[in-house]
Formats: sequence, structure tokens, C-alpha cells
Amino acid sequence: MQISANHLKIGYDDKIVVPDFDVVIHKHDITTFIGPNGCGKSTILKALTRILKCGGVIEIDGNSIHTMPTKEVAKKIAILSQQQTMPPDITVEELVGFGRMPYQKFLQRLSDDDKKIVDWAMEATSVSHMRKRSIFALSGGEKQRVWISVALAQKPEMLFLDEPTTGLDPATRKQVWNSVESLQRDDQVTVFLTTHYMEEAAAAGHIAIIDKGKLCEF
Repeated sequence: MQISANHLKIGYDDKIVVPDFDVVIHKHDITTFIGPNGCGKSTILKALTRILKCGGVIEIDGNSIHTMPTKEVAKKIAILSQQQTMPPDITVEELVGFGRMPYQKFLQRLSDDDKKIVDWAMEATSVSHMRKRSIFALSGGEKQRVWISVALAQKPEMLFLDEPTTGLDPATRKQVWNSVESLQRDDQVTVFLTTHYMEEAAAAGHIAIIDKGKLCEF
């Protein structure tokens, strides 16, 4: 799967944050947007995933993302934003099961196939051993890996991560990054992420430096 964006114009209220932006994200790669806080990298991610309205053209394999049904988009791309809405006190396994919602009817229970995918998502991020633990009993790094599992349970072709290691200590950042690299390498998941850590950007296949809403290098 490939996402291409042309002439994106993105803003909040009357303020234009990204005046004119083009990018192509190729399948089976890790693409990283790096830049200081406020440079526009998270804004671009939100536009590419249809969270934020914008001007311009965004296409998934030649089809406009703005005309695709929401459930179809959710089957192709999964998003981990910086701020997660914490659910009631549930287990890790129950939370990861929420990732199967794009494939279910209202109030439908997980099928055996759904449960296998939930197991795979937890195994891929090394959280299977904590499946029965409360989400509130986990450390920051453990929670982040669980949230990546939720996104993976959608079985997306492309995973968008908005500063997934911010606020974590170096050792935990490395654990999360290892999970991301494994997904791209072993499961052929295309990954797009934003960061302000140079060591993470340097490990990616493609690096884009963002400054003041503009692409400085790609």
C-alpha cells in the first residue's frame, strides 16, 4: 500500500501551519518525520490519516482517502496518537480486542479468528505475558507497547505512530523501537512515525526533516 499527498494545506482556525506539502510513503518501509516541537510533523500525520481536515489531495493506492468508507480506511491504516483515551479498568487482552472493531458488527463478540489476531498482536509487541493484567497496573513503556498492539489488531497495512517514545526513559524507548522495527521487518507492516529523537530517525529507512510546516530534506 502506498500513500501519496500533494499540495496539502493544513491549519487550525485561521492559522496555516502547513502551507504546501507533498510526500509519498512507500510500502514496507519505516518513514520518520523529525523536527522540533511545533514544526508541523504531528499536524501532517493527522492530515494523512484523515483526523484533520485539509486542502490538497491524499490518496491510498490511487483512491482518495476522503471518499473511502471509514471502516475501509481503518482496515488499511492504524493510528497511535500522542494522547490516548484511557478506557475503564480492563485487562490488556480486552483492550487489544478493541482493535478488531472495524471488522465487527455492533455488539458482536470476538470470533475465534479475531482472538487469534489479538494473540498475534500481543505476541508481536511482547505483551502476551501480561494479557490478564489491568491496563492501569502497567508502566509507561508497557502501556505504549499495548497501545501499539491495539493498532496492530486492526491488521493494518500501514501503522502511524505520533511520537511513540516521548516521555519514556532510554531503555524503554529502545524496547518500543525494537517492536516497531520487528513489525516492519518480520510482518511487513509499513510504518510512519514522528519523533524528535535523532537516533530513532537515523534507524529509519526514510527520514524527512520538517521545519515550520515545510519539508527540508527527504
